[in-house]
Amino acid sequence: YSVACLLQLRAACLAFYGPSWCAPGPNCLKSQPSPTPWKPASQRCSNQDEDARIAKAVRAIFNKLTLEKFDSLYEQLATCGIRTPQHISIIMQELFQKATT
Repeated sequence: YSVACLLQLRAACLAFYGPSWCAPGPNCLKSQPSPTPWKPASQRCSNQDEDARIAKAVRAIFNKLTLEKFDSLYEQLATCGIRTPQHISIIMQELFQKATT
C-alpha cells in the first residue's frame, strides 16, 4: 500500500470511530476481561455436577473397601474433593446404603 492510501485509511477511521481510535500503542483503548468468560461445557462445573462427582467417587471407594485396602482408600476418600456439608451428607447416605445392603 502507498503511504497516501494508508493516511486516507487512518483519516477515515478517525472520522468514523472518533479520536478514541488509534493504532496499537500505549494510548489505545484496551478491552477488559469478561467477569464471566465462556468455557466449554466439559469445563463448566455446577454444584449438582460436583455433588454427583463426589457421590460417584465415594461409591467407587466404598465398593473397593476391604481390611487390606483400608489405609489407601481412606486417603483417597479424604482427598476426593469434600468441601461442603452437602458432601458429608452424601458420604453418610452412601455409607448407610452400603451398610444396609
